[in-house]
Amino acid sequence: MGSWIFLLITLLLPSIGALALYQGNPSFPLMPEQGLFIPSSSIASVKIGYVFDDVFDRKMRMVGQGNPGERSRVKDFGAMTQLGTVTLNLIQRIEAYAGLGVLNMHLSQRPFSEEKIAYRTDWQFAWEVGGRALIAYWGNLHLGISAAYLQSDPSVSSLKVDDSSYKTGRADLFFREWQVGMALSYHLNWFIPYTGLAYSDLRLKFHHLASLSSIFPSHHVTFEDRHPLSFVIGFGIAPKKFVDLNVEARFFGETALTASCDLAF
Repeated sequence: MGSWIFLLITLLLPSIGALALYQGNPSFPLMPEQGLFIPSSSIASVKIGYVFDDVFDRKMRMVGQGNPGERSRVKDFGAMTQLGTVTLNLIQRIEAYAGLGVLNMHLSQRPFSEEKIAYRTDWQFAWEVGGRALIAYWGNLHLGISAAYLQSDPSVSSLKVDDSSYKTGRADLFFREWQVGMALSYHLNWFIPYTGLAYSDLRLKFHHLASLSSIFPSHHVTFEDRHPLSFVIGFGIAPKKFVDLNVEARFFGETALTASCDLAF
């Protein structure tokens, strides 16, 4: 019965638009069951891992500048993140993790006219912290909750209006996102599909846009997401020992793909 419930939820959830951070598999605290050195009977264990997240598109909007005729919607957004992670696992039910790595992004808009403004950053330092907990299970059906926070402060490497390049000067970006979520997974031996719901909040703020003072007299502009709720679908592959792999896709409000792997000690 549980497998039919999970299948129904999996088919229905992708029909709703959303966006989010990488949520991950709610069964991560059980993946894998045994590490290289630490026995599964231990209270605590450690995993190291890698996360690659590619956001192809995301529905964003500019926070109002107070000018008549302005258009708030962002036409194009993309971001890519690569993180190395360290995870502390407690009693195979709770995980706390931290990630360090790099992030780049691009965004374009047509705020007040047909002129297209395009922003781009190079790869810059990013960090993330988060946690997960497996709170209930019914046979092979598992329910988990998660929370995460991601931040980066990259410099702007390219600033264009239509095809003309402008000086970036000290222009930089404050990028931050937090998220809480809940998801269901189902164990089919090594294969663990899942689907979930998350609430996230993203803010981007470009500072020191002196070269665009005719467009933004305040020398800054802020963007936010247009949909706080998200729906995700993914699957994990986890032999009983040493390693796990996970792939996650997000659609509609955001189009994104994430892959991760962990090695358990």
